[in-house]
Amino acid sequence: MNRKLLNIGRIGFAAAALLIAMVCSEMTGQGQSASLKFYPFRTVELLYAYSGSTTGSQRLIFDDYGRKQKEETKSETKMFGFTTKTNEVKLNDNGYIYQWIVGEKTGSKMKNELIMSMMDEGIANPEDAWEKTKAYLKLVKVGNEPILGKPCEIWEGSGVKFWFWKYLTLKSEITIAGQTMVLTATSVKTDVPIAASEWVLPTNVVFKEVDLENPDVEGDQGGSPTNSEKE
Repeated sequence: MNRKLLNIGRIGFAAAALLIAMVCSEMTGQGQSASLKFYPFRTVELLYAYSGSTTGSQRLIFDDYGRKQKEETKSETKMFGFTTKTNEVKLNDNGYIYQWIVGEKTGSKMKNELIMSMMDEGIANPEDAWEKTKAYLKLVKVGNEPILGKPCEIWEGSGVKFWFWKYLTLKSEITIAGQTMVLTATSVKTDVPIAASEWVLPTNVVFKEVDLENPDVEGDQGGSPTNSEKE
């Protein structure tokens, strides 16, 4: 399987579409100007609905002009005769993505390799970060289409397609082994209050680091489990 697709699947492809903001978060943490703004909005709350091989919903929030991000997903995926139910949270902080299943005591902690490579290369502005992201995913612009009345640019590559509006993803498609998952925004709220408690990791979850270069050993590293059953 394409490793980029594998990594996108682990990160969450809505979150992957916000890589520029994630890069900006890390650069601010390394002493860059805290006045940098990577979106025209201080905060955003996006609600999505899944379709295709996956059904369900997702909530994506960010604060501080994109420096903090959190993704909450409740979904059900049917693929290869199996049904996988998901009720999980992903939170980006300090170059790591923390992921845990609601109600479980063990979660995973993984490095965001694309962000790390950008930091190593000294990328210091969102335009350069966007160019790096496009190259990493081999994205090319394929058209324009409005989503929720917002004029979006459509970018496609490496089995993924994104509908961007002001660097926000209002629609995503990912195809793995012939199965397509579609995530479409149903609501976009900007400059809304976000509680500080949204960014606190659960104290009753132990996070173990996962090596994305060796995904086959994820279970031994304490990666987030899934609930699957054969149909």
